[in-house]
Amino acid sequence: MSASLRFLVGTRKLHKISPSLLSLNDDGVLGVKIVDKDNITRFIPIKIISEENKLMLIEGLNDEVTLITVGHEFVRNGTKVETIFMNNDGK
Repeated sequence: MSASLRFLVGTRKLHKISPSLLSLNDDGVLGVKIVDKDNITRFIPIKIISEENKLMLIEGLNDEVTLITVGHEFVRNGTKVETIFMNNDGK
């Protein structure tokens, strides 16, 4: 028999993402790539809080961010990009 416990010791702002969105910068720091309000890519360091059902809870992002989900491994920090938003059905 086994059991697990979680104790709530405060609140945090977390985001739930797929592990496939994670990147490493040149210094080996774990993070994600986002597009800022000026359409410039930015690498944002994150901290993994937990993993559950093929998703991760992370902290380190603002309340609202535009994550690069397709091609994030091909853009470098500071690159100007054109943002295309897609629905969950791929359109």
